[in-house]
Amino acid sequence: KYGRLLEGNLLRLNWSGISEKKVRFGVLVSTRVAKKATQRNFYKRRLRAAAQHLLAGAKPGFGVVISLKKVPRPPKTYHNLAQELGELMSKANIL
Repeated sequence: KYGRLLEGNLLRLNWSGISEKKVRFGVLVSTRVAKKATQRNFYKRRLRAAAQHLLAGAKPGFGVVISLKKVPRPPKTYHNLAQELGELMSKANIL
């Protein structure tokens, strides 16, 4: 309802300004993307690791939600997810 949205090939990035002087982020992986909880948790761990690495140098005052899109074959490599997340955050002017 509030905030802005950017979409890439693999990820969807929602963000808005918050009153806190830090960056908050959350990760969503739907059951539409992966039916098994172990697969969803695998993707969440990868996305959290990439986000923590990138958000260390981010501007304060943002709330960010990262969602994995439903694609025929989600990538299993950290590099692909981290690269696209970095591109989306740069476009959003968070980094």
